[in-house]
This record gives sequence, C-alpha cells and structure tokens, in this order.
Amino acid sequence: MRRLRPHATAWSDALAHSAMIPRDDPNVRRRPAGPPVKAGFRARADNLDRPAIVLIMEDDRTEATMRGARRPHARPGLIAIVIALWVVIAAIALTGTLFVAFSREHPVHFAAPVKIYPVTQEIPGQQCPPGVQGAMGQGPSGPVCYQVTTGITLKRVNDLHVERATSGGGYVVSLSLTPADGRALTRLTRAAAGRPYALTVRDQVVAAPRVDAPITKGHILISGNFTRDDATGIVDRLKGRTLQST
Repeated sequence: MRRLRPHATAWSDALAHSAMIPRDDPNVRRRPAGPPVKAGFRARADNLDRPAIVLIMEDDRTEATMRGARRPHARPGLIAIVIALWVVIAAIALTGTLFVAFSREHPVHFAAPVKIYPVTQEIPGQQCPPGVQGAMGQGPSGPVCYQVTTGITLKRVNDLHVERATSGGGYVVSLSLTPADGRALTRLTRAAAGRPYALTVRDQVVAAPRVDAPITKGHILISGNFTRDDATGIVDRLKGRTLQST
C-alpha cells in the first residue's frame, strides 16, 4: 500500500481511511485537491452541531416573541386589571379609615362626679324642706327641689356630645357610659322605671329627663326640644364648667 500524501483533502483522506483503497486506484473518483486541513480544524468541525442548538433556542424565543407581538393588548389588559384592583382596595381602606375616624368616641373625665338619682317627688320652692334628701334645680315654673333616692355616680364617660334629634326637631345630649357604669344604670332603671331621673353636679340638678323603660345599652339621650345652645349648655354643666342649674 502506498503512503498517503500529507496534502490530501479531508474528503479523500476520510475515504481512503474508511475503505483502505490506494490513492492511485483509477476506479476511485476523487475531488479536486483543496487547501490543506490545518491543525485544530477537525476539533472545530466536530463541534459544528452545537451552534444548531443555539439557533433552535433562538428560534423558539423568536417564535414566542412573535406570538406575544400578535397579542399586543394582552399585557396592557393585565396591567389595567391590576390597577383596578388596587383602586378598589385603596377605596375600601379609605372608607374604613373614615368610618373609624368618624365613629371614634371621645372619653370625658368630669371635673366633678355626675350623680344620677331616681326622682320620687318634685317640690317647688327655693330650697328642699328639712329632712328631705334632694337636690335643687330649675323646673318649668321656677326653682324645684327634686327629692331623690339612692343612685349611681359617674366619674367619666366614653363620649359626651350634642347631636340633632332624629324626630321632633331640635337637639339632644348624648352620653355613652363605660361598660361597668352601663350595667349599674341598667339595674337602677329596671328597679325604678317610669319616673324622672336627676343628673346632678355638686348637688345641683343639670337635667331631669323621664325614663320610661330600662336603659340596657349604656347610652343616654337627654331630649326636651332643646336648641343647640340649650344642649351645649347642658354638656358644659355636666363637665363642671358652670354651676348654673336648669
């Protein structure tokens, strides 16, 4: 067998090695000689299949991009939905915050204790008769001694304010008692319903509203067709800002 020439083409070289055919065999069809294969070319040629994988991956991404391009409104639509949800959540949070802000109570600590007594008798006059347990106040026709029995004492309330009456016009005074005082008032009004109750500060009657049914929720509304100034005056006297009686 004749030695192979070092400048044989890659195609002829591979054919000679695979079939072990002499290069001078006239039956072998040879391609024209080309430039010599340099060292390292075969190693790079062995890796020619790798770029094809990369191209396939790029083609997949390109196809995915084209699919996204065919749906130009998909992403803006999703963004619009997310924004709408955030607006709804923000509105709910704001509404809850406003509700809490407006419904929040303002505790009041009285300068002098407010005492609530069931009234057993109203005695007109400038002062209470001797031996009568009572407190002086201002009635429709002048000074009145309100004869009272055992009551309860309030040192503070959860809320005290003036509000518009829901019926009949005018304004009312609203008091929200603490849970313990509310339970005490419930027991008191159950035992003596259907009579006036005197609210006193420093032994002077500020108001004497009639209680026709037990007060079970710890909430007192003092009504009497008051003007706003009248109702505000009652609040001021309950807070101990003035000693004037009504």
